Amino acid sequence: MGLAHKPACDLADNEQAHKEFIDGQVECTVTVMVKVDLVAIDREAPLIVEIPIEYVGRPKALILGAQLHVVRRSIEVLCRPADIPSKLVVNIADLDVNGVIHVSDMTLPPNVEAHSAGHYALITCVAGEVKAENQ
Repeated sequence: MGLAHKPACDLADNEQAHKEFIDGQVECTVTVMVKVDLVAIDREAPLIVEIPIEYVGRPKALILGAQLHVVRRSIEVLCRPADIPSKLVVNIADLDVNGVIHVSDMTLPPNVEAHSAGHYALITCVAGEVKAENQ
């Protein structure tokens, strides 16, 4: 059973090792933790982690009748544990009819690189019944 709240872990052994809380189990009748899973992570070694994507903005093409298709809601990135972003924000306001935003089009935070191939599509805007602008 996963926990919504991840308790803090303070283990005084190796200064270089970082302990990350993975999962825990709580006794059903009382709120006592009965099992904890930890993993040691080197703070300097890069990790591959999956990060959610938040799309912001409203493409003009939607107003004209196009359809928006979200292809990916998250991507894998490579970064050190201290540089892991909570989410990646992609502005789609300039997306035109038949436009596509690829992984390579994203602006990533410093010290974060995409682990997914750059040609992977994130979101597309395809022509539906496109209306003329002055109608």
